[in-house]
Amino acid sequence: MSAAALLSELNARGFRLIANPPAVRVIPGSRLTDADRQAIRACKAELLRLLTQPEPPPKPEPPPTVKASPSPSWLCPHARVVWQCGGCTVAYLAEYDRLRDLGASPDEAESRALASLADAPAALSTTTAPTPAPPAPLRAPLTRPEPELEPAVAAELARVWPEAERLGWPHSLIFGNRFWPVEARGLACLLDTGDRLGAVTRDFIAIVKKDGAVQRYRKCHA
Repeated sequence: MSAAALLSELNARGFRLIANPPAVRVIPGSRLTDADRQAIRACKAELLRLLTQPEPPPKPEPPPTVKASPSPSWLCPHARVVWQCGGCTVAYLAEYDRLRDLGASPDEAESRALASLADAPAALSTTTAPTPAPPAPLRAPLTRPEPELEPAVAAELARVWPEAERLGWPHSLIFGNRFWPVEARGLACLLDTGDRLGAVTRDFIAIVKKDGAVQRYRKCHA
C-alpha cells in the first residue's frame, strides 16, 4: 500500500497523523493494530514527506451561474431585435404554462416550449408590440382675467396716457390692473375713484389722493 493510500485509510478510520521527525505520531495510538504499525514503519519516510509538505491553496469557487429569465431577445428564433417578434413570446409563455400544468418540470417545459417555436410560422416574426399611446398634452396654465377698471379711474388714466406714452411709459405700467404678479402691477392698481393724476414725468407720475395726499408712482417700482 502506498503512503498516500495508507494516510487516507487511517484518516477515514478516525486516526490523526502528525509529523514528529524522525517519527510519525498517531492519535489515538492505542487503537492501532500490529498491521497498522508495520505499515506505518514501512512508509514512514513517505508519510513524513506528505505530512510536512505545504497544503496547496484552495481553488477559488466559480461564480454562481445565474439562469437568465425568459426575454424576447432569446425566445424568438425568427427575429434578432428585442420586441420585434411579440407573437413568439406569447406563444412560448402559453406553451410553457400548458406543459407545467401537465406536470412537466420547469427545465423540461422550457426546452419543449422553445422547441415548439422552431415550427412556428414565419408570419409570427412580423408581429410587433403595440405602439404606446402618445402622452397626454399638458394643460395650459390658468390665467386670471384682467379686472375691470372703474369708469372714473379709466377716464383719468386715458387722460394722461398720451403724455405718458410720449415720455416712454409702457402701456402695462399705466393700465395694468392686477396686483399679482408684480410685473402685471400698473398705475391702475393704485388709483381709487376720486383720485387725480398730477405731473407726468419720465421717472414718476404724481397721484393726488382724495384726502389731498400726494404720492409718486415711479417707473422703477414696476
